[in-house]
Amino acid sequence: MEAIPKEITIWLDTGSIRIQHIHPNCVFPDKARKNCPLNSDQKQNKQNNWIISSIRVISEHAIGGIKRFKAASDICRNRLPNMDDTMSCVCVVTLDDFTVFVSTV
Repeated sequence: MEAIPKEITIWLDTGSIRIQHIHPNCVFPDKARKNCPLNSDQKQNKQNNWIISSIRVISEHAIGGIKRFKAASDICRNRLPNMDDTMSCVCVVTLDDFTVFVSTV
């Protein structure tokens, strides 16, 4: 966590709430607890919670796709000419589109 610059926003779920002590720029959804219901300000932030969860769903699906296709662990046995360059361009464009989506939300 120390390697992540302070100006980068980290989007997390409530399971990793201790990270906010290490990195100051974290975004968490508001969550009611057993003996501590949501107050009126937190109830009005349902739209904020929806945005946080929708961004997390996109990233979780991307991680699941990487695991499902074993893209991170297997060797790429590509036999087509220029396929490495093509895939690199596709990955950069996809990542750039995702970054634009996150910054506009």
